[in-house]
Amino acid sequence: GFKVKRWFSPSSGLKFKCLQINSDAKVPVGDGTMFEIPFDTQTFYSIRSVYKSPKQAISLGLLPCRKAPTRTFNVIRLPNHDIWKVKDGEELREWFAKAFPRFDFSAETSLVEQEEFDRFATTEGLSLPPCQYSPQLYVVSPNSEAAVILVGDAVHTFPPDLGEGVNSGLEDVLCLDESLTKIGKIGNAARYYASLRGPESKALVKMVRVGAPFQYQQFGGLLTVKKLFWTFNFFGRVALNKLTFGLSPNPVFIQISDPNLKYSTALRRADTLTATLWLITLGVLSKVFGVASKLKALFV
Repeated sequence: GFKVKRWFSPSSGLKFKCLQINSDAKVPVGDGTMFEIPFDTQTFYSIRSVYKSPKQAISLGLLPCRKAPTRTFNVIRLPNHDIWKVKDGEELREWFAKAFPRFDFSAETSLVEQEEFDRFATTEGLSLPPCQYSPQLYVVSPNSEAAVILVGDAVHTFPPDLGEGVNSGLEDVLCLDESLTKIGKIGNAARYYASLRGPESKALVKMVRVGAPFQYQQFGGLLTVKKLFWTFNFFGRVALNKLTFGLSPNPVFIQISDPNLKYSTALRRADTLTATLWLITLGVLSKVFGVASKLKALFV
């Protein structure tokens, strides 16, 4: 049967909602000018509030999109954030006005319609899923003439940290199509498909757990400590890549931008570097303790 392996990353369980805004809206910047966020761009925009505490701080994320009457502010925050406690549209408008004082959220501007504030306040929203995958990708009948084969979210689900959800699902479908075309009997095709996509699903789910889980600006308590370690590790690997002229791999978050690189290859490179760094660290510590022991013996 199908049994799921599951892990929780720092972004798993974050609650999110989308707030529709007028697509012609302009964003006020520091010098008082108004900036019109362009469409059909690869740039992601994040607008931060004046609030700084973990339960009040908020960022409005604007993803690239095509021209349309409305576009969305993506709100992704911890489940105990104050914004989720607001259940009235008018109160929510006031909350946003205080969080983003440069924006004119008054009803006259139509930046956000009152109906949209009402909808945002009254809906429950969704939560980012855990990182999980099924090691078993198929079940085949005894004669191999029938099979149940998993693809896409049925195989793997995870938060959208790396932006690989749709990509990996399409790869599953293309691989299954290739397997069915190449191998006539469906049972054998299922086994062939699983041999190709199983390792990739496992690698992808592991990468998502460490790739970029703190991009939603969640912090506070232990999360802040974890974020500091993650940031040091991320930029340390970037620096090593530059210093070694590419011999040391970049973090997986950067590696996956290469369309020709398999998930399993990117993870193997990252794991090899991790093992190497641990060996070097243990070697250095061993030398330090050895020298310390000799010095201690001299003074005893």
